Amino acid sequence: MNDLIEFKNVFNPVLNDLINKKTDEFLQNTNDPFIKDFVLYSKNLISGGKKIRPYIAYLAYKAFGGTEDAKAIRFFVSFELFHNFCLIHDDIIDKGTLRHGFKTIHNYIFEKLKQEERVGNLEHIGNSQAILMGDLLFSWSMENIDNTKFPKENLLQAKNYFYKMVDEVCLGQIIDVDLTTRINPSYKLIEEKTRLKTSRYSFVRPLQIGASLARVDYNAEDLFENFGTKLGFAFQVQDDLLDLIGNPEETHKNILIDVTDGQHTFFTNYIEENGTTQQKEYLKSIFGKEINSEDQEKIQDFFQSCGAVDAGKMRIEEDLTSAKTIVNNLAVTPEYKQKFLDLVTLIENRKN
Repeated sequence: MNDLIEFKNVFNPVLNDLINKKTDEFLQNTNDPFIKDFVLYSKNLISGGKKIRPYIAYLAYKAFGGTEDAKAIRFFVSFELFHNFCLIHDDIIDKGTLRHGFKTIHNYIFEKLKQEERVGNLEHIGNSQAILMGDLLFSWSMENIDNTKFPKENLLQAKNYFYKMVDEVCLGQIIDVDLTTRINPSYKLIEEKTRLKTSRYSFVRPLQIGASLARVDYNAEDLFENFGTKLGFAFQVQDDLLDLIGNPEETHKNILIDVTDGQHTFFTNYIEENGTTQQKEYLKSIFGKEINSEDQEKIQDFFQSCGAVDAGKMRIEEDLTSAKTIVNNLAVTPEYKQKFLDLVTLIENRKN
């Protein structure tokens, strides 16, 4: 498989087959049409997404000599199951209403409860049911790993990385939530969140897991740590940049959500550390508040004029350049060095 699109064409049917199988088994225990409806609805959200984590793991698996593609892809399905567990809970935390163009699960259930004129705190119940759906996906993710047949030593090492990834992304989310309560957090804490929630979760651990399934002695743990960390920081700053100045038709989400939600980023921190008193006061006046459409362009110009956007672009370029340098030190064939470089380019050119 030469690229992400080709990988998804192979990966998605495996993911969908497992989801269909587990959903059918789960729903054999109830005949209630309402519950069946929202459990089946959740499949709409799982089928979307970039599939970047399983693809990265697959690249590392092949780069270090992995040959049992079907078994590896089955293992990597656990990344998507776990990722969707995270997204369901994340949507509740962020009070999100849409995911991949569909209503978020908690919002969908809440709306259905209202339509049926149910009693009780329906918003809380919608959230509660969605939490349970997320927990179900977490269980399926772990079960899928245990059902994948690899040599015991390889599987143990890959599982250890996976469990570390679970701890790290949970801690990253805890820090992320905590940051919304702070008026002016240190950039060190923002970077800590990014390292755990983006670099380790989306890049470092998938690389290490994929390589472990191919060879226990793959001898690139530190290089993958450095490579994945650089990619993760570039990816996160890029993500925050797209939130500021991205094209909503390409990003498929509204702009300036981070500012509205009171999310501290590289860009807000840049103003806190480098801005004038007037710029800091202006940021304070808009931070965590609803932004009307008339003010959007003014706020975008503000981040541009104070130098934050240029500083962010420079940080992205520096991290991606470092990532390319690290690739040259990987003990893999020229073919896979190029594939890792293509991965950097994919991130470099992304629009959403």
